[in-house]
Amino acid sequence: MIGFSVFYKLKNRFADVHLIIRSGRSGENFQKNPELWFPVPLEVCMKTYYWLGRNRLLSPLRFAIALLLIVLVVSASSSSASPAQAYHGTITSGTFLCNGEPSGFNPTVTGTWNLSIDPKTPAQVTLTVFYNYSLHLALGYNALMLVSENCNTAGCVYSFSGFGDSVTATLDTTMTPARFSWQVQLAGGCSSQRPYNSLTFFGVATP
Repeated sequence: MIGFSVFYKLKNRFADVHLIIRSGRSGENFQKNPELWFPVPLEVCMKTYYWLGRNRLLSPLRFAIALLLIVLVVSASSSSASPAQAYHGTITSGTFLCNGEPSGFNPTVTGTWNLSIDPKTPAQVTLTVFYNYSLHLALGYNALMLVSENCNTAGCVYSFSGFGDSVTATLDTTMTPARFSWQVQLAGGCSSQRPYNSLTFFGVATP
C-alpha cells in the first residue's frame, strides 16, 4: 500500500513536470510567432488579399492611362498649331503721302519681298526695293508681331506690326495671287529733301 502511494505520487510529479515542460515550449512558440497572438477571420484575409491584388493591377493600368492622356494632349496641341508658311513675290508699286495727301513724289517702285509666318516665332520679312530701277532699300527684319488674323473659306488676312508700331505689314491670301503691303509712318514732317512722311509698297505673291 505504501509502495503504491509512493508510485502514484511520483507519477503525478513527473506528469506535472511533463506538463510544465510542454507548456513552456508552447509559450516559447507562442512568443516567437506573433501571428498566433490573435486569430484573423478567413473573410478578412480574403478581403485583404483581394484589395492588394486589385491595387497591384490598377497601378500599372493607371500609369498607362495617364501616359496615354499626355500623348493625346501633346498630339492635339501639335495638330492644332498652324504650320509655318512662307510667301514671296514682287513689289509692283508704291505711294508716298504727306499728311495723308499725295506728295508729288512718284518714282517707279519695283523689288522683291519674302514673308515667313510661324505660329511659334515672330514673322520674318525681307525687302529689296528699287526707286527708278536703282537700289533704294535692302531690309531684313525678324520681329514682326501678329496683330490680327481674319480667315474664311477663301484664305486669311494677316496684319503685323514692327519697328515700334511705325510699320504695318499686311498679307491677304483670300485673293489670287496673294497681296502684300508694307506701310511706314515716318517721323517728322515733309520737306523738300523728303516730301512725304508715309509710304506704302504694294506687291503680289509669285509661285
